[in-house]
Amino acid sequence: MFAVIDFWQAKGVDGFRFDVINFLKTSGKFPDNPYDEKGEQIHRYDKDQEGILETVREICAECRRRPEPFLVGEVGSEDLQILKRYSGKGLLDAVFNFNLGSMEKFSVKRIFAELKRMEEAYTDEQTPTLFFSSHDMSRHISRFGRPPHEVETAKLIATLMLTARGIPFIYYGDEIGMRDLYLDDVKKMKDVQGIAAYEMAIASGKTEGEALKIANERGRDKSRSPMQWDGSEFAGFSVASPWLPLSDQSVHVEGQRKDPDSLFNHYRRLIRLRKAFPALHAGRYRVLRERDGVIFYIRSHQEEKILVVLNFNGRSVSFPAGDFLSEGSEWLFPGERRRIRPNELLKLAPFEGVIVKI
Repeated sequence: MFAVIDFWQAKGVDGFRFDVINFLKTSGKFPDNPYDEKGEQIHRYDKDQEGILETVREICAECRRRPEPFLVGEVGSEDLQILKRYSGKGLLDAVFNFNLGSMEKFSVKRIFAELKRMEEAYTDEQTPTLFFSSHDMSRHISRFGRPPHEVETAKLIATLMLTARGIPFIYYGDEIGMRDLYLDDVKKMKDVQGIAAYEMAIASGKTEGEALKIANERGRDKSRSPMQWDGSEFAGFSVASPWLPLSDQSVHVEGQRKDPDSLFNHYRRLIRLRKAFPALHAGRYRVLRERDGVIFYIRSHQEEKILVVLNFNGRSVSFPAGDFLSEGSEWLFPGERRRIRPNELLKLAPFEGVIVKI
């Protein structure tokens, strides 16, 4: 492993993602893991084994022989108390929190609860991660649904990821709203989990159509289709047929780049704001609350304070921000920057998020 690390660092790579790093050690006796009542493997003898933290420290120390690498790990657990053990001084810079990515259905209450849990669990030396999609799960725009408001919800998720406390990880294609891919033939599948699910379904007596539906649900190809850059035959990804078919080909970067209201440009504006205001990338929470489908929080860094209000409702809301505003308060997003009055009532459209410097 050290030889691999040295090879890539010599080429200028300054960060690594370590896959399921808490599975790196075993008990040394190699007993079979047990199974639960659903037939799922219980990782008793190959996960979080004695000595694993020392091994992770050793790997991190090797990486840090060169200056300032960023080290993030995937740890096979949703227990924040387990996840936090792997980050901090001498360990990983961050560990993926699957608590948001594992949400099968959209829930404002659940999102808020997870933000609270992360804030309570992580110390000043530790930073949570924020992501809703990855190569191992359905894309959040497909998973959360909420038609006909998928794009509006995706914009709110983007606003949360880029303003809440944590390191945002944007899965490719989410910035343009790529949907899950549905494969109409098992021969087109590449993911072993999808293929195995199909074969098991057939063996259990399911029809080919039923088995294909199960395989699409359990397989991971759905979020691994090629990035869609333009409207050409292979979406600008390649000049030959790619390993997986394209998703909804009407969604691509070229089309959204020209649209000022697109999801793509929404992400770009938020990234610029995050870079411009330290409170949005380095601040702690001063306030973190949820009320009637509206999540709001204040992040502060030194003298700078930023208020974020996210309206996940399908109706307009008025947010009484008078307790937070001052003479120097400034509306930052969306739209043009402007001064706002200390007693001004913040009016949010359905599925809108606003950012105010207070």
